[in-house]
Amino acid sequence: MHDDKYIDTIELFDLHLDSLIDDEVIVFNDNGDLIKIYSAIPLYPEELKYKLENGSNELIDKLNELNVQEIIDLDRINTCK
Repeated sequence: MHDDKYIDTIELFDLHLDSLIDDEVIVFNDNGDLIKIYSAIPLYPEELKYKLENGSNELIDKLNELNVQEIIDLDRINTCK
């Protein structure tokens, strides 16, 4: 874990990358190759700590419970406070 924020005025300072590929979201290019789609979810320090202590799946469950979207919202709720 590090102490550097991306922007001094924003508390979010780390990213969680997660694959969006499931049975409903499968994309192929013209050659038939699978295109892997990922979401990048900015995390608060407490969320990163939670992820490191409990695993990515537990963090995703917590984010889903509070309806955190892949769309970046710099004012979103901190799911671990």
